[in-house]
Amino acid sequence: MSRFSLLLKDVEPDVRAASLVSLKDFIKTISIEKITSVLLPHLNVLITDSSPHVRAGLPMVVVEMARCIGKEQYVSKLSNMITEALKDDNSEVKQNFLQCLYPLATIIGVEMFNPQMVTALTNLVKDPQWRIRLNVIEQIGSYVPTMVN
Repeated sequence: MSRFSLLLKDVEPDVRAASLVSLKDFIKTISIEKITSVLLPHLNVLITDSSPHVRAGLPMVVVEMARCIGKEQYVSKLSNMITEALKDDNSEVKQNFLQCLYPLATIIGVEMFNPQMVTALTNLVKDPQWRIRLNVIEQIGSYVPTMVN
């Protein structure tokens, strides 16, 4: 666990990004307590990382983390991170987080769509980049069946 902590703090963005890829699989093997007390603080720092490449790698870890920690922990510990990521200046970061919303919706359910998340998605519909707007529309279409069930 301490090795991952060191890698997530490495000075090289490529090392931090690569450690996120490995963390996605490693997260399945550790306790909820370690996820929330050790790993989550690192992810909260990485969401504001100077490298867009690192920030864009976070969604895959967030989805796996949500599977492990469940709805209640997700709502209290991860939802704000995702809402903030949807406001990122980098389009790759926004795209990757938008892509993770459907898997999160299947894990968490309607609870993930808090007012802040809805506001962030509404703002993204007005994004200057057409790919972001298209992605929001496609993602919303995939959420509807999840919300109805």
